[in-house]
Amino acid sequence: MSMLRRCAALFVLLSFPLSLAAKDTKEKVFDAPPNIVYAAVQKVVRDHYAVTFADDKQMLVSFHTSNGWAGPYLGNVSVEVENGKGKLHITLQAMKNGNFGKAGRIEDDIIKWVEEELNKKY
Repeated sequence: MSMLRRCAALFVLLSFPLSLAAKDTKEKVFDAPPNIVYAAVQKVVRDHYAVTFADDKQMLVSFHTSNGWAGPYLGNVSVEVENGKGKLHITLQAMKNGNFGKAGRIEDDIIKWVEEELNKKY
């Protein structure tokens, strides 16, 4: 392969927006029924982020974060049934470069807030 082709291939690889490939996920099983966990998820996401979509039948909430310290993220929080308990599944995707590593804090905050909400009600 010629040097020019190698440089061109390297340029294409480096210029690919890494944020498109950067997804972060986290899961947590709560000792509460799935419908109770989903109600807590709805409240938490609604209180802290901008909800873009909610499907009560599928127990899914989509949202986006602001341009604050973490930059903009798109997120989905779903609740699944695992042995009769509610399993929280969070997926975040950075909307621009430079947001790497910040998704974990957002996910941890959501889990913490859901736990707090469950402790109030369950």
